[in-house]
Amino acid sequence: MELRTMLLGQFANVFTRIWLSHAIDRLERPRPELRNTDGHEIVVSKVRCPAAAGAEGEIERRLDDADFLSRDADDKRRWSWMQAEDATRSGGGGETGEHGHTWDTRDEGGWTILGNVELAKGTLVLDVNSRERAERGTTLLAALLGPLVGPPLASTQTVDQALADHEKKPDAAPVESPVPPEVAAEVIGEYLDRHYRESLDAPIPMLDGKPPRQAVRGKKGRQQVAAWLKYLENQDARRAPGDPLANYDFMWMWEELGILELRR
Repeated sequence: MELRTMLLGQFANVFTRIWLSHAIDRLERPRPELRNTDGHEIVVSKVRCPAAAGAEGEIERRLDDADFLSRDADDKRRWSWMQAEDATRSGGGGETGEHGHTWDTRDEGGWTILGNVELAKGTLVLDVNSRERAERGTTLLAALLGPLVGPPLASTQTVDQALADHEKKPDAAPVESPVPPEVAAEVIGEYLDRHYRESLDAPIPMLDGKPPRQAVRGKKGRQQVAAWLKYLENQDARRAPGDPLANYDFMWMWEELGILELRR
């Protein structure tokens, strides 16, 4: 199936980029392993604790005083769970393997953001990206707040589960992905490299059904291949800003086919 048929479309939002990389990986390679800076598997995790009646004011005061929390704004009851860059990691090791990616979120001061805490409608919510951080954060909050909050209720969702849910609802509004855009762009770039390299030995309709490597052996074929490459570059240039398929560098194809002088 041609790349145009498979991949044309607008991929401006983050989640669609991740969906595309997931679809490609599901067909051709394992999905990149996603881990946070503690070395934990990325799992969207939420812990909800009911606030005791009349205790929200005291909960808010204790959260403000906690040295591991930083209030996001004075007018909002939301705090970031912070960890200094040189602090000891709880999970032991954040480097991933050859096919893995580490997701690191930092503030302007270089502190790692481990998660978020929010107090709303009588409920304290801890939002983190791994089960281990959920357990660690729950322990910290329990020690900080004691009887001011009730028993925690945890919920988790893996990246694969989030993608599967989105695929079941194709008309659903895009949601924020736990995978950063640069990871999706890297995966898509690797796929395009493989696709275009394979296309050099595949029949191309614009080249009278000949593979590019074969077509460049003749004078007419060289001109046809140059026109084909320019067509690919022009199609790429028309893509919307932010489209992860845009700005692909075709220069290596011109050089490998030995027709760089025809690229005017």
